[in-house]
Amino acid sequence: MGDRVCLIVDDEPVIRKYLRLVLQRIGLQSLEAKDAVEALRILRERGDQISLVITDIKMPGDMDGIDLAYSMQNSFSGLPVILISGFVDKVPAGFTFVRKPFLPDELLEAIEKTMDGSRIRRKDGTDSKITEMKPASQRSGPVRPPPEAA
Repeated sequence: MGDRVCLIVDDEPVIRKYLRLVLQRIGLQSLEAKDAVEALRILRERGDQISLVITDIKMPGDMDGIDLAYSMQNSFSGLPVILISGFVDKVPAGFTFVRKPFLPDELLEAIEKTMDGSRIRRKDGTDSKITEMKPASQRSGPVRPPPEAA
């Protein structure tokens, strides 16, 4: 896999499929996890290949999407994260949030914002502002505090 890989984390298979199809429109490959535990396993095994994580906030298990995002920021500094939810209206500072349900262009706009405005050509031939996502090995960024400190 190349450097343009997104990890999708959501307990609903239909949402993961929807996200995968939207990401394919702009040429991003995706890996999928059904919960935070599986996401952390994938990140440990393939974190150097992942350039973006999109995670639902409300998921079954002991760790929700916000906990996952903080854990990832502490272990994978600079890895961009987009939080999605239909049940939450507010997220901690430093994370991009998209409220479900959302249109493909709303997600693409959030990706552009999160990926620092780089450019990419969508499959339909139009330009988008995401281009070359930095490989994981070239990213840097702030380390987020653990959830209990927020």
